[in-house]
Amino acid sequence: MRFMVNLIASSRVPLLLALGASVVLASSLGCGDDEAVGTGGGSASSSASTGSPSSSSAVAGSSSSSQTTSSQTSSSTGEGGLGGGGGGAGGDGGSSSSTGDSLAVRAWFLGDTTREGVASATAWEDFAVNLDGLDTQGDLTGHCASPFGESDDAPGGGDNSFGRNFVSFLSSIFKEPSTAATQSHDDGQGTLAFQVFPIDSRPDPLLGALRPLQDRIEDTWQLDPIGLIGDDPDAPASRFDEVAITDDRFEATASGRIGLRIWMQGAPLVLEIEQAVVMIDLDSQQATGEGILAGVIDTEALIEAFSPWLQEVTGGTDGLCLGDQLFEAVVQNIRGAQDMPLTGPQSENAACDGISIGLGLDLHQVSVDGVGELRVPSSNCD
Repeated sequence: MRFMVNLIASSRVPLLLALGASVVLASSLGCGDDEAVGTGGGSASSSASTGSPSSSSAVAGSSSSSQTTSSQTSSSTGEGGLGGGGGGAGGDGGSSSSTGDSLAVRAWFLGDTTREGVASATAWEDFAVNLDGLDTQGDLTGHCASPFGESDDAPGGGDNSFGRNFVSFLSSIFKEPSTAATQSHDDGQGTLAFQVFPIDSRPDPLLGALRPLQDRIEDTWQLDPIGLIGDDPDAPASRFDEVAITDDRFEATASGRIGLRIWMQGAPLVLEIEQAVVMIDLDSQQATGEGILAGVIDTEALIEAFSPWLQEVTGGTDGLCLGDQLFEAVVQNIRGAQDMPLTGPQSENAACDGISIGLGLDLHQVSVDGVGELRVPSSNCD
């Protein structure tokens, strides 16, 4: 199953006609893979590249040599995804982190390229994590009721329908979606940070907190208020509550929902994720790392967020509101990528109402100070 959409990123006005003419959901698994990602359709292994986190298991903190293990009990743990902030006064939000406490994503790998930047129809496999304990390639026993009766597992059972199916749609808007997301970091527009190390000077050390960032000024980022409860830099809206630090490896799981924003072309796309896990292998100085973030996307929340985001990155194209015939074709493609129960275990009796996701991350230490102004994609919809 693949999204087959023929769009030209640099030509925003013809988007309406292009979508209306060519939004097609392929009827068989893998149809059109090479065309969807462009050139370089070489093979990729079912685990991350050498030196990268293993994508074979979603279990965090399994090593007996764990140096630090923490169960977070803050009321902000996981629940509700992104907080929405309070509108953001900007500037003087108070110091939210000392330099180096947070590791921020400086390069994203959404599934269109390998970690080496090589475009490949199977790059998504590098970041697939076996979230449900099944390997359903050729055998759907125990799998939820997929709309198309197909399984998108990578070899070994890795789940990443977002990288396999949804990113091919993004590739019709951006030639290389991973490059577009990475460019937003390089331009200082926005990215995502993880509180990998506790801030011991604070009553709540924020270990495991997700910290959406925006508006880098020189070398210092501001917190994105949508990732906070109110504008309080000490109240993250999302965090991982089971954290293990083993030697130079950070692993964590979230018992509730987490929310994050991936910036592309100056606009943030919101993803609300259940069953989230993150694995980060740190260098010997614990200043950089390579990781994978995986989980199950709330499909309906993605559809709601995708409309204003798509309008903004395409220059306000009409016909992209919920209920519009054009956008409903996009909606059906999104729902066609569902391969996992949003909550609860994988089961033949469960509905596929979520989309598995596996994101490759390249991270580095950053300085964070203050809370920025709330920014949301503009919309022409009522």
